[in-house]
Amino acid sequence: MKNNVKIEEEKIVEKKVRAVIYNPNTGNIAIGFFNKTKTLILPGGEIEEDELPLNALIREVREETGIIAKEMDIKSTLCKTKSKKANTYKTIITTFYLVETFANFDESKMSLTQREIEGEYKPHWIKPHNLKDALKVLIKTNSEDERFVRNAKETIEAIRKLQKHLQTQMPSYDER
Repeated sequence: MKNNVKIEEEKIVEKKVRAVIYNPNTGNIAIGFFNKTKTLILPGGEIEEDELPLNALIREVREETGIIAKEMDIKSTLCKTKSKKANTYKTIITTFYLVETFANFDESKMSLTQREIEGEYKPHWIKPHNLKDALKVLIKTNSEDERFVRNAKETIEAIRKLQKHLQTQMPSYDER
């Protein structure tokens, strides 16, 4: 407090969406790999001003995987995370959505925008448990990179929620 005036920091909130794109035919999920930074991340990004979260999700999925709205089914919200950006007053709120591809979806037909190609971004399909294991190793090797660690931990949480969701969708032994 200076001169009896309390200075309040401006609260900045950055809202993001991420898609856990699950292919029920193969059991794989889509993950993006940035070659320059050696980063794995779920498709998604910032919600633009005056954009609805689901519209941002559809846009980001199309940009980063080439999957268009008619090839996917947005099932539910898996989880929301809230984190502070280091050395700023920015709060980041990320909503993770479960998105399933339709039965005839071909994983080899993913395409990218020019921006993703120039950023050396490449989508891959991977089993959820393999992704969790890979992220845990990468967290240890990149522990100094606060942004990477935050994203990796959020992705692990979303994959955990996906696995829990899939377990509740499986028929019990008596129903088979």
